[in-house]
This record gives sequence, structure tokens and C-alpha cells, in this order.
Amino acid sequence: MLNNPVIKELIEAGVEIKFQKTPVGFSNADATLEKKGVSLVGAIEGFYKSNYVWLCELDDGELHCIARYGEDEGIIKSIDDLAQINFNWWDYSKDRGWGRQEEPEEFWLPHFIRLDLVDVEDKQVITPKVKKY
Repeated sequence: MLNNPVIKELIEAGVEIKFQKTPVGFSNADATLEKKGVSLVGAIEGFYKSNYVWLCELDDGELHCIARYGEDEGIIKSIDDLAQINFNWWDYSKDRGWGRQEEPEEFWLPHFIRLDLVDVEDKQVITPKVKKY
């Protein structure tokens, strides 16, 4: 996993990844990972669905994003894939009253802007351009 080019791209971009052995002790994600035979996962925080997602090389040899309840959010080919997942979750949860921040995490905001996912008005108000879920 540490030699994965996507992991290298994420680290170079400043994404903080905490590597640990499974089980992750996070709802049903640990069962999903054990079933797939994963022995090392990378945790990334700042995600709106559950604060963390887990990056894992699964039995297909691809890097997958695993969410809180073990849901496979898909194959990650670049930091843009993670930014899109995080944007979708932020857009869905930002005004649901779950105590979530209304503004995106500071680290992910430049990626949202670069991918043209948000409008920044007066550098204070950030609004999604299109709902994609």
C-alpha cells in the first residue's frame, strides 16, 4: 500500500494519512476489511459522513475508499476522487442539522474550488454548484 502511486500523490498534496492494522474499530468497516483480507489501512480525516474514511487495497488490487459502516465508496485513482466524495457528503450534510460545519474543511476547500464544485462569494460564503448524489 505504501508504494501505491495514489498514496504517494496524497502524501505529496499534504493529505494526512494515519496507517494502522485492521480491525479499525469503526462500526462495520472492520468486518468489511477483515472479510476482504486487508491488513493495513490508511485513515484520512476531514470527511463529512463520519470524519474518517479508510483507504484500502482490496482483493482486486485497487485502492478503495471505505466509509463508516463498511460501505465501499469506490476506487480512488487520485486526490480528485477523494475530493469529489468529500464534496458530495458535505453538500448533502451541510444543512441537515447534524451539527456539521456549514463550510468545507479548510484543507479540502482549495480542491473543491480547483474542481469547480463550489462558488466562493466574498471569501466568506461557500455554496455548492450542483448536487450530484
